[in-house]
Amino acid sequence: MKTMPIRGVLFFWCSGLLLCWFGGWAKARYQYPVLSDIVLRGMLLCVGISLALSLVIARRGLHVYWKVASLTFLLMSLGVSGHFYIGSNAIKSLAKAMKW
Repeated sequence: MKTMPIRGVLFFWCSGLLLCWFGGWAKARYQYPVLSDIVLRGMLLCVGISLALSLVIARRGLHVYWKVASLTFLLMSLGVSGHFYIGSNAIKSLAKAMKW
């Protein structure tokens, strides 16, 4: 079985963390600074949900496939942060700002 290069693994996990950080900012409805406690709490919620879902998906029995877990963490964090974005009414407030 081929191993995944460390650069790929780091890319998937760091991208997932970055997406969760933006998801936490969206959960705070963009009203707080990016490094505030509320944004970091939203990021930790996103990381927790994404990590739990990716480990559930990437296992078979008691064995965890870490190559699959890296990719699924990226995809789950994209989904959770997207859910936070949709729930933040950002699209409606953007339309108001552009006066559509």
